[in-house]
Amino acid sequence: MDKEKLKLLKEVHSREEFLTLPLEAAKLYLVLLITSEGPEKEGKISFKTIKKALGHHFQVNRLEKALSALSDRGLIQLQHPFSKISTDHLSPDLQLYYKIIR
Repeated sequence: MDKEKLKLLKEVHSREEFLTLPLEAAKLYLVLLITSEGPEKEGKISFKTIKKALGHHFQVNRLEKALSALSDRGLIQLQHPFSKISTDHLSPDLQLYYKIIR
């Protein structure tokens, strides 16, 4: 992990908005941070990579909740919002575009 990401992680890990995250949202944040280009830069990740990192049990409803928790706390910004996913399964090739805010 580069210095910029490590610095951000050190700043965020003790803040209340991070400490009160559901466990899956905290894990997703770490995955998004690692795969991003850095804070305030657009990142992208496939649902396949998310499932590989967080487990095959990680389904759409859990992804929606985790993304919502991160977004509501101002930790990420979805570049192409993923709201109201109506299917139970996502294509493994689906790309999530996001920005790490802080």
